[in-house]
Amino acid sequence: LCYVYHRFQKMNNQLIETVSHYVDSYNKESKTHSKIRAGEINTEIKTKHGQTAKTLIDWYFDKTLSKKIYKELQQRAAEMFSCEEASLVGEFLVNDEVDKKRYEWEFHDKNSQCMIKNIRPLIKILDFQSLPHQQELLVGIRFIQSVFRKNKTLTDFDLEDFPLDSIPSHLKRYLLERDLESRKKNKPIKSIHLYRYEFYLYDHLNKQLAANTIYSNDTTEYKHFSDDIKLKKTAKEKKKLLDSLNTPRLNRNAKSALSELKNVFEEALILTNENIENGKNTHIKIKGEGKDRTWTLPYKKKKDEYNNPFYDQMEVINFFDIMMSVHGETLCLEVFTHYKTHFSKNKGDLQALCACILANATGLGTHKMADFSDMSYNYLRSIEKNYLYLAALRESNDRLNQKFSELPIYPYYNLGSIFHGAGDAQKYKTKKDTFNARHSQKFYGLDKGVAPYSLSVNYTIVNAIPNKGAHNHESHFLFDLIMSNTSGIEPERVSTDTEGSNQIMFVLMYFANIDFAPCYRSMRKKVDKIGGFKKPEDYPESYLIKPRYKFNEKLVEDEWQNIQDIMSAFLSNETSISVITRKLCSHELKDKTKRAIWELNDILRSIYLLRYVDDPLLRRYVRASLNRVEAFHALKRKVVETNGVGLRGGSDVEIAIWNECARLVTNIAMYHNASWLSKLMLLKEAKGDMEAVERIRGFSPIASQNMNFGGRYEF
Repeated sequence: LCYVYHRFQKMNNQLIETVSHYVDSYNKESKTHSKIRAGEINTEIKTKHGQTAKTLIDWYFDKTLSKKIYKELQQRAAEMFSCEEASLVGEFLVNDEVDKKRYEWEFHDKNSQCMIKNIRPLIKILDFQSLPHQQELLVGIRFIQSVFRKNKTLTDFDLEDFPLDSIPSHLKRYLLERDLESRKKNKPIKSIHLYRYEFYLYDHLNKQLAANTIYSNDTTEYKHFSDDIKLKKTAKEKKKLLDSLNTPRLNRNAKSALSELKNVFEEALILTNENIENGKNTHIKIKGEGKDRTWTLPYKKKKDEYNNPFYDQMEVINFFDIMMSVHGETLCLEVFTHYKTHFSKNKGDLQALCACILANATGLGTHKMADFSDMSYNYLRSIEKNYLYLAALRESNDRLNQKFSELPIYPYYNLGSIFHGAGDAQKYKTKKDTFNARHSQKFYGLDKGVAPYSLSVNYTIVNAIPNKGAHNHESHFLFDLIMSNTSGIEPERVSTDTEGSNQIMFVLMYFANIDFAPCYRSMRKKVDKIGGFKKPEDYPESYLIKPRYKFNEKLVEDEWQNIQDIMSAFLSNETSISVITRKLCSHELKDKTKRAIWELNDILRSIYLLRYVDDPLLRRYVRASLNRVEAFHALKRKVVETNGVGLRGGSDVEIAIWNECARLVTNIAMYHNASWLSKLMLLKEAKGDMEAVERIRGFSPIASQNMNFGGRYEF
């Protein structure tokens, strides 16, 4: 029963996400339509109505018309201008362009059939809730739901039946038609643009879902925020949880935490500016003088971590032989057991298992693998169906990573004597439509695809989200990757690019005792926006890097208890981390605790940015960690695209399995190279050739020129 209800929740997740997808798509299309249509009208006004408008203005100064009665002038003007044209010209004269909003709503009129087909059936079956004091937000939605559930249309109801109070005043002119002939000051409503009104309610629902003021209890991703984080109701429960988490940074009062951060920030600010002024920071480049001074922090060309020429000297080996060799050292394929613990008819076949893993990883598929080998399709399909499931693939990757970390060369892959991880996503086209496969013109052209997200530590890929959609923001999944890591290799520092950072990530990493070290796309712009614990004018004018605003310490102090509750939910894994991260990063969510977390995040980010500018080793390690995960992606892409571009899975689960197979194959390839380098390193150490040892320690294990992923397989 629990499984059935969970499936029901997942279905509702997808239905609500579909509604949001269509609403966002139609809003985007309406803006494009409005821009084109407004451009056409602006041009028409200038070319067609410009002279007419000039004539009307000339009439104002024409003394010969002074004896004409006003009605006669109106009639003559109407022959030249319609009311609508006159209104457009007036808008153009006032704003230098016509009102684009009019044409956005005009698009929704024309697009009504798509809305009826794609959104209305979903709204009809979904249920939404709101808090008691916010019930007015749902009045309009419940009205149209009651209409459609009775198989009626909006035209079957009178004007008085429609709940119009929720419509903002700035939108009423587009949704409502008023009686302009009425003599009343407030013109009465004559009619409603029904399709516009319906879309307004869908758009309103989408915004309130993002703000979490409207929610759905029968989901896992759209519940109310308090239900997601499972707040502890008593002080005793809260203390017990905080003690069990063993996080000293979280289990203390706000003043103590802020006092420590203040000292760290002030010391970093002074040291960073002093090193710039006295020339110790030789990497920063300063231009201009006085208040016109600007600075840059040039990047060195990144080291190529993929396909080191050293591997060209090695003999090319069929990958099946590599898989068997690595399994002999690690027993990483031993975890693949029949998904039925009892009454399974066939036993595992290691060679057939390797064939299925390699077929999925390289995009060949079991059908073509059967053609290329001496195994039948039915047999391979049976092995794939019964033995290749996500839990087994993840366990196999974990076992391989644990053995990787035990290799003699592994400690020399540390950056700054610590485990330095990096998170990044990689885009792949999909050959079949799935729910998570989305369009992205930049990455897929006219096709669809997914963007698996990987966490790398010292070259090893310790965890991955294999079927993340391209529409999902990378940063929503980074902390989830870290907390769900079961490889036994725990990163002490994690880097990412701009896409992996968000408004709460520094806070999450701070309380998890992980050093978050992102590499921003525009580092100088980020540094120029740092805050401080004092007012900007209280800092010396001579500082090149100077805070632009004062942190709101009181806000953090006031909300510290709530911050503890939310962070406890994150660190205890009691909730869906990616869902809570998405909600806390939403600009639509109006919540004091969220603002306090963002403020604390700004404090921690400002401290990091000062460190980044002042510490050349930190910058080098950050870039090196990102280069490693990018090199892994290069190797994985070679594996995945061995037999063509695109993932062939027919569902999100199949795509996840194929991606995990590709991760396993790539990890096996890296382990093979690292194992070989370890043996060579020990051999050179025994001979006392320390120069060769140092060179070997610097070689990346990410290479493929010594491996054959294609060809004929004989198992």
